[in-house]
Amino acid sequence: MARSFSPQAVSTLSTFAAQLGLDLRLAADGSASFAFERSGLVTFTPAVDERVVMSLAALPGRAGQAADEALLASAGPDLELDRFVHAGLDREGRHYQAVSFEPDDFDAQAINRCLDRLIDLRRRLE
Repeated sequence: MARSFSPQAVSTLSTFAAQLGLDLRLAADGSASFAFERSGLVTFTPAVDERVVMSLAALPGRAGQAADEALLASAGPDLELDRFVHAGLDREGRHYQAVSFEPDDFDAQAINRCLDRLIDLRRRLE
């Protein structure tokens, strides 16, 4: 059974989507995604205890083991966000970086702050 967002999280995601001029549309698995031409695919996934995981996925600007290692090295505590940044890659070579939100710190301002930081971290890898 797929997890679902809390009503508060749906409201926050709707606000974020509205800032982009979009309507919120949840996928069959309960997630919500937004594709950005230059930044990549941002996906929000409901997690345990009403937490929300936000990930940013994109093909790297440069391919190869060095790029993959730089991505994985980007994982860890991020002092600017005061959050742990997770990093990984899939079989197609897409790079992922993700952060999680507690229910009480999930708002549009926090999304924008974390998304800006993930985009900045991605640019530093290229």
